[in-house]
Amino acid sequence: MVEDIVLSPAEESMRAAAERLLATFGLATLDEASQFPEQYVAALIDGELVGLAGCELHGADALLRSVAVESEFRSRGLGVALTEEALAQAREGGAKRAWLLTTTAPDFFARLGFVPSDRGGAPAAIAATVEWSAACPASAVAMCLDFGEPAQA
Repeated sequence: MVEDIVLSPAEESMRAAAERLLATFGLATLDEASQFPEQYVAALIDGELVGLAGCELHGADALLRSVAVESEFRSRGLGVALTEEALAQAREGGAKRAWLLTTTAPDFFARLGFVPSDRGGAPAAIAATVEWSAACPASAVAMCLDFGEPAQA
């Protein structure tokens, strides 16, 4: 990863930059229920947002969304780092599984352990989110990652 990029919790002051980043890649906007900034991690370089990932918490399930990295910083591990940090926060918040929809990156998420899933099989709380029910097209691939139980020592 680029050494001068800092991962930090997102802040409300980053909303406009986050919306621009998401729009650049055609990703769903941050609706009122998106839990921004609380459930988001930001990648910053010199205080400027260059990447973002979030996990909305819905009980034992999380919705991974808004994973975006500025084009010039791709292929350097930043997307992986952002995703792993967002997922770690979701686990710490009590999530047992993470769900996502993607139209462009199923191979990326598969490398992180997500497996294709039946979109209709998502838990009610995930299915009721704006992203799941309206923002993402029906052609989006649904994927799930089961965090499993921690290994016993």
